[in-house]
Amino acid sequence: MPSISSVRIDGKEILVSVSVPSGVKKVTLESRSRLGKGTWVPRAVSRLDGQGGDIAFHLPKSADAEILRVRTDDSEPLPASFYQGTNVFDAGASTASTSRDLVPVADAAPGAGGANATGGDTTRSVVESDIWNVSGNTLYFFNQYRGLQVIDLTNPDAPVITGTYPLPAAGEQMYVLDNKYVLLLAQDNCSAANGGSSQALVLDVSTGQPTLAASLPIPGWIQEAAWVGTALYVASQSYQPVPDSKGNSMQWGSTISSFDLSLPGKPVTKDTLWYSGYGNVINATDQYLFVAIQDASNWWQSVLHCIDISSPDGGMKALSAIRLSGNVPDKFKVNQNGDVLTGHFRELEHGRERCLHPVGDLLVTDPTSPQKLGRLQFPQREQLHATRFDGNRVYIVTFFPHGSALDRGPVRSQNAADRR
Repeated sequence: MPSISSVRIDGKEILVSVSVPSGVKKVTLESRSRLGKGTWVPRAVSRLDGQGGDIAFHLPKSADAEILRVRTDDSEPLPASFYQGTNVFDAGASTASTSRDLVPVADAAPGAGGANATGGDTTRSVVESDIWNVSGNTLYFFNQYRGLQVIDLTNPDAPVITGTYPLPAAGEQMYVLDNKYVLLLAQDNCSAANGGSSQALVLDVSTGQPTLAASLPIPGWIQEAAWVGTALYVASQSYQPVPDSKGNSMQWGSTISSFDLSLPGKPVTKDTLWYSGYGNVINATDQYLFVAIQDASNWWQSVLHCIDISSPDGGMKALSAIRLSGNVPDKFKVNQNGDVLTGHFRELEHGRERCLHPVGDLLVTDPTSPQKLGRLQFPQREQLHATRFDGNRVYIVTFFPHGSALDRGPVRSQNAADRR
């Protein structure tokens, strides 16, 4: 049996020595915060050749490592070749990146102003919505069938539902603000698209049984949302009367609404912006909100709007708009890295999608007047499936549909490496 032979604290690290018998292929070091509560969480993994011996683990010093245990496996589910290659990564390089990526709720509690809001640091955390989140020993699960369920995980082998808030067919977007409040974006599917209102619901979950603390109306049908610091930004779609030279005309358009939830129990509606067009793709940093909307007269062309959201109370100011050469399919196709905003668009040729176009760079040093920098061409007739930005790199997954209407040339084979 494996055993922990020694535990030593060295500055901000915990050094753990483990004696491993022969025949072991994998060693996993787990910890939890205190006896009798919480779940065991893997903290480090080491793979061996089966010879056994002594290995050392280095953990950051924290309350989560109050209790340690080690477990081993004598076999692996995948062939040995799958575990070869780089297995140590420098976390510092990612931390120093100028790209502001989304962070999980556990690392940045919005109700507390974000994990980075310490001392004189004014950086606000950017958080995506979720359908479930574990905070301490409580699981919050919001789904379109039952609404919100609050589940006590103190005993993981026997979880207990402590309370529910019924919201069937209302959506799946949730933010856990802190250990007292949860925010739900509730869709009104029956009337929102025809001028009705959806809602942002603030629920008090401090007792385990959710109760309504506040409700904020959101015009139309909710499509995208972003949480920055303690402010909520929601993009919704609706059919509304818009003043024009002939009086009022009904138009499909997008409303960007902002709310100040620095006091979650007493939220404040801040600003709204209206843009004519279809669909919403939004990407947020702690300073800007980028909203890509399909042109009302051309579905395959997006207009990218830049909005100043640097005010921590949710105030918004429209800065600029630029017409793109194609359309932005989803929020993962837009990324800000320093002074450069990169978008991954699709274009048409004679009414058909002709290629995965481009990675197009837009200069945002002066967000009131963005300038196009360049573009990167991709093979023709490739369909876009996924994009992921990492600092100054972009990883793109494409697919060539043989025999489809897009395939006008000779059939060709293509492996995964060709499509990266």
